[in-house]
Amino acid sequence: MDPIMRLSFYNIACPTTFIQSAGIAALEGDEGPSKAMLAEYRRRRDFMVEALNAMPGCRCRKPDGAFYIFVNIAGTGMDSDGFCRTMIDEAGVSMTPGHVFGTMGDGFVRVSYANSMENLQRAVILMREVLEKRAAR
Repeated sequence: MDPIMRLSFYNIACPTTFIQSAGIAALEGDEGPSKAMLAEYRRRRDFMVEALNAMPGCRCRKPDGAFYIFVNIAGTGMDSDGFCRTMIDEAGVSMTPGHVFGTMGDGFVRVSYANSMENLQRAVILMREVLEKRAAR
């Protein structure tokens, strides 16, 4: 524990000069790029939430932070692993099964929207096709 405490102390209490300069720049610098990035992530989030809620068997809420959406997929009849396997195998879309976040996560998947809008739109089309095909069976 002693080596870990020393490492932690020097990283937290004694940041190097260039890190201190970066902190000052972040606090005093132009917020325009950050605001533009935040607006873009909101646009992607809103698109994905609407698109996911329109898919057969999927329901989700709009997240307040991060760039992930926790989607309830119970209406698809698949568990988290099965849903993720189906999406990667049939749509080429990767996501994380909800159970890896705890026992209450089965029946959910975590979808990231930290990608280009073009890729998100393509993923939504492919996912919808898979789910509609399965729903028609």
